[in-house]
Amino acid sequence: MSYDAIQDRIKAGEFENKLPYPTQVTLATNSEHVRLTKEIEKLHEKEGDLLAERKSILTDMRVAYDDESGELVKRFRAALEVEYGLENHPKRDKIWIKAWDEGRSSGFREVLNIYDDLVELVSIL
Repeated sequence: MSYDAIQDRIKAGEFENKLPYPTQVTLATNSEHVRLTKEIEKLHEKEGDLLAERKSILTDMRVAYDDESGELVKRFRAALEVEYGLENHPKRDKIWIKAWDEGRSSGFREVLNIYDDLVELVSIL
């Protein structure tokens, strides 16, 4: 059955993003009780440069993560269309959009549940 096949693929992690989710980068600050000296000012400059570099790396990691997530969504949609035999169905885009919009916040399983319900309606027609 199509539903069970997709459920097994979700459970197996096929559509799970394996990249770690990038988090905010921060640097430690000096105690308020420390007087700024020339050396500390230079250290702050270096820390500022390091922070800028880390933020750039973080941005690159987020772009890679988002790209990977987008590819997984495309693969998931394609898998649904193949499993349910809707690759050339005229309503496949509407079914996908409705299922994705209503279920994505709860994950692929909820999208699958909604998709399954919608396909059943289309099959009746």
